[in-house]
Amino acid sequence: MGTITYLYEPNDVVWVISGGGECPIAVITGTVLRVRTIVSVTSGSPTITTKTYYDIRLDANLGTSEFLEANVFATLSAATTEYENRLTS
Repeated sequence: MGTITYLYEPNDVVWVISGGGECPIAVITGTVLRVRTIVSVTSGSPTITTKTYYDIRLDANLGTSEFLEANVFATLSAATTEYENRLTS
């Protein structure tokens, strides 16, 4: 049996790329509240995939939202670099 790992712990302060709905795409800071990993197994030639989600309380009274790990960053610099990459690709 393998070990499921993730990058951030509850109470870590992180930066996220957020967007959709009424909120324009932006880089916002927040605090990790909960970490969840979903494991999926497909039949046939067995394939196991994992997705890690973070429930994050966003600053500026924006509430709590769920983010995939690909949208969560340890630093503002890392988040803005990825944000700019996504805008240009």
